[in-house]
Amino acid sequence: MWAQATLAAASATSQPEPMFGFPGIPGTPNGIAIKGDTTMGSKIDDAKGRAKEAAGDLTDDDDLKREGKVDQAGAKVKDVVDDVKGRVEDAVDQVKDKVTKH
Repeated sequence: MWAQATLAAASATSQPEPMFGFPGIPGTPNGIAIKGDTTMGSKIDDAKGRAKEAAGDLTDDDDLKREGKVDQAGAKVKDVVDDVKGRVEDAVDQVKDKVTKH
């Protein structure tokens, strides 16, 4: 209970995290990846998931292991979405090229 009250008080007094981490460099959300690029984010999520899963395995914490697996699955979903997005953009570009040639 004390920890929850302390956490609530700390979060109420702390500054909100900025949306853009690199001042003066537009398009860098949280200072990690360029807008529209989820590759770095998925790699971070995968590494975070592996670390959580390993920590859960070492401490016999099934919830932490499960959370790590969820993070890894989320990273895979981001990769698939990024791949599909790239393919759709390529297809749209091909259609645009065909339309403008005729």
